[in-house]
Amino acid sequence: MWQAIEVAGNLVAPGGMFMIGIYNWQGGRRGTVLWQKLKKWYCTSPRWQRRIWEWTYISWRLLYMVLVLRNPITHIKNYQKNRGMSWFRDVSDWLGGYPYEAATAGEVLDFVRSRFGFELTKQKIDCGLGVSEYLFKNN
Repeated sequence: MWQAIEVAGNLVAPGGMFMIGIYNWQGGRRGTVLWQKLKKWYCTSPRWQRRIWEWTYISWRLLYMVLVLRNPITHIKNYQKNRGMSWFRDVSDWLGGYPYEAATAGEVLDFVRSRFGFELTKQKIDCGLGVSEYLFKNN
């Protein structure tokens, strides 16, 4: 992840913009380390085991939507329009996204500022396991 940021950041022209999205580091039992292990297992498992994990994850997500009073049918039906891929494809992409690297907002800001001196112009911080987005300007 850091190497990719370094390579991409070096391509930003003076006055150019640099936008990145980085998974958030989360500690604790259900945080980043657990997801790294699950993603590695998923990617190295036979197809039949991946399918079991996919349907387990799908069942959990559907139950969660029902519990928080979100209509799962509407969510899944509109997903492709909002994300550009089907909900089911996104499940396998999320589970199979390995290697999975994450960082805190502070680590991202410190790295980009120290390497390039870019100015942060906008950020969208996600406090969960999702992605935080950063927009920098190369002065």
